[in-house]
Amino acid sequence: MTPVILSGVFFVLLAGFTALCKAENALNKRVFGALRRKFDKYVERIQFLLDHVDFGSFIIHLFKDMFDRFVHFILHLALSSVRFVERLLTRGLKVMRSRIAPPGIPQSQKRSTFVETMSYFKSTLHKNKKSAAVDSVNADESTH
Repeated sequence: MTPVILSGVFFVLLAGFTALCKAENALNKRVFGALRRKFDKYVERIQFLLDHVDFGSFIIHLFKDMFDRFVHFILHLALSSVRFVERLLTRGLKVMRSRIAPPGIPQSQKRSTFVETMSYFKSTLHKNKKSAAVDSVNADESTH
């Protein structure tokens, strides 16, 4: 049924267009002349764009740009999910460490050899100063 209706609409429009052309030729005047000139200029501009713009490369560029945005979005989601999992694991590790040792007692950690050497040097120096001070006090008391 639809093809019959469309065919009827086509023939009615064709008959109307033919009648309008005959009437304009008989009167030597255009119906809605100013409006049709504006429409003709608009159609000419569109035809100029269609003739001179490379729509193939434009569409390719458009799809590449959309693909780049899509990949960026997917990578952003992946990074966010990795960060979320990292936070969960960090919190879990913190809970597990708090169960091993009470929070007030620091866990013993192996210190580097540099720190060990500096600590030994500091304590030895401190002991030497105390013993030198005690010796000088004992020497002062014995001379009096």
